[in-house]
Amino acid sequence: PSGVPFLVSDLRDIIFDMPRRHFPGAGQQLGGEIGPSSLVSKVAKNEATTYDQTSTEASSERHTNVPPGGFVREEQFLSRLPKSVVRNGRVIDIRGDIANLLQGSEETSEPTSVSLIPTPVVKEMKRRIEDEERSRPVTPRHIATLRVKTEDGKQTLIIKLAFSATIGDLRGYIDQHRCASGKYVIRSSFPSRVYADTSATLRQCGLTPNAVLFLSAK
Repeated sequence: PSGVPFLVSDLRDIIFDMPRRHFPGAGQQLGGEIGPSSLVSKVAKNEATTYDQTSTEASSERHTNVPPGGFVREEQFLSRLPKSVVRNGRVIDIRGDIANLLQGSEETSEPTSVSLIPTPVVKEMKRRIEDEERSRPVTPRHIATLRVKTEDGKQTLIIKLAFSATIGDLRGYIDQHRCASGKYVIRSSFPSRVYADTSATLRQCGLTPNAVLFLSAK
């Protein structure tokens, strides 16, 4: 190849008006003195100067507050993030947690209760830990860790199941340990999906090896 093509557009007649919020607080100065923030006056002065200049220019200029390329939709923003990362031995669901924050499902004034559900997989893992090192069998694979958040956001259930477990099995453990009452549906934030087929396995639903789910009232 002889090079990389670039698309160049002449946007010199377009003025981008980016909305700014002036800092309302006081400015901290060396020596402990506190006074009006100089940043506020400078920004206001620059904006006033800009508008004075643009008002005298030709009327062919256009003002816009839309950034080049348009605004990024929530799905596009989430798709650019890594699905999950590992920090200190823990798998953190980046997309799911940020999607919940964007949707406001994390807003709660009370602390969240996190419970590890004693599934057969968890019981087997505990038994292996208690065994002696020399007699301990190989750690089984194909285990999914599901983090399920209830409707009110006050309870989080950590459920470990085999890849071959079904959505019906998952609902059974949720029903046993869920504090809330009433009918519900199981959803995921990214991708946005409802898991209603109780015969589908976790592997078929793409909920392996880790996934963050939340419940919503039906």
